[in-house]
Amino acid sequence: MCAPTSDDLARSAARLLLEGRCATINEALDHAEHHLGSASRPAFSLVRRHWQGLLQQQSGEAGYAAYTRSVWVVAEEVLSSLATVCDDAPVYLVGRGARGQIDGPVLLTVRVYTTLAATDLARELVTLGYADPAFETLETRHGRLDGLRFEEEGMEILVIRCQPELLTDVDRNLFTEGRIERVDVDAVRARLRT
Repeated sequence: MCAPTSDDLARSAARLLLEGRCATINEALDHAEHHLGSASRPAFSLVRRHWQGLLQQQSGEAGYAAYTRSVWVVAEEVLSSLATVCDDAPVYLVGRGARGQIDGPVLLTVRVYTTLAATDLARELVTLGYADPAFETLETRHGRLDGLRFEEEGMEILVIRCQPELLTDVDRNLFTEGRIERVDVDAVRARLRT
């Protein structure tokens, strides 16, 4: 039997993710390595490409389009809810979701610029019908920020509560200082109209 290649690991990991047997790319790669043997660990982008291909193969182009639309619908609902809860504070979808890269297990990262305490924000989200979030402390280049993580329609949502003064740095990654894509609720709604 031939030793597995990094592409074999990526394809196996993508299948595990698509079947819901693993929650993260790292977990899926660990599982694939355990069952197939060790190989050069593939880049996450390769796993995502295989995931996208498997989903398109499984559900067809129309099914994949419906899936990506469902992600945008959830993003719009979460951004709208946060804007309402936080008295129209700036709220952005950032990172891969903002770029429209719906090519793997979905994590929608949302930043809300508010002075509302994380506990109050969580309580308001639960009142609106969202699941009880898990609280996180995120170590960023701006110090510690509060995170709220919950699931909605099978998608993981991470809400990062930023102080309003951080708006001066809104286009920068909170961890690396590199540029980051962001879209507001109006841009998400525009995407849903297309």
